[in-house]
Amino acid sequence: MLEAAPSTTTSLSLETGESTQYVYRYLRNMLGYGLVRVEDYVWHVTDVGSSLLSLTQVERRKKEDRKKNERKQKGKARKPLIHGQIRLDAWSGTPSLTECERGVVDNLVEHLNRTGIPFLYLSSHEQLGSHSPKILQDTLQRLRQEGIIYLIRDPTLQSWKLGLKKAFIEKVRYLQSVQDHG
Repeated sequence: MLEAAPSTTTSLSLETGESTQYVYRYLRNMLGYGLVRVEDYVWHVTDVGSSLLSLTQVERRKKEDRKKNERKQKGKARKPLIHGQIRLDAWSGTPSLTECERGVVDNLVEHLNRTGIPFLYLSSHEQLGSHSPKILQDTLQRLRQEGIIYLIRDPTLQSWKLGLKKAFIEKVRYLQSVQDHG
């Protein structure tokens, strides 16, 4: 603001929406670094302040360009989560799985294979089978701890969002490819 035209503390305060005391302290600090000078209550940017401002703007542009390129590269490198159906043959052979755990994961995988969406919104616990709420709660807790599912309360839809974690889907796909080729 000062680079465009010299200004008073009060007018800078009005332009920025900050208190006059805040703007004055800020300008006094800048004065101490030689970035501004004051003449008859009017603040001016010094040559040092102008140089620093130009340098800062150049650096900011470089940083913005770098971030834009990084986002672009990240977007290119990102592969789609869902491609092809998955089978649970290799994973479901795990002996420590309970019937309820297999049922929940089978339900989610079947939904994923049918719709391509790795999650579903639950309106009631009956969607996950005929298990008691206590057994179902323990099952969901264990599957969350094992990094297989996530469970999030969605206040907008006033329901639970239950889904397979991306890492689990990729692990199952890997096991599937090893089993298919081995």
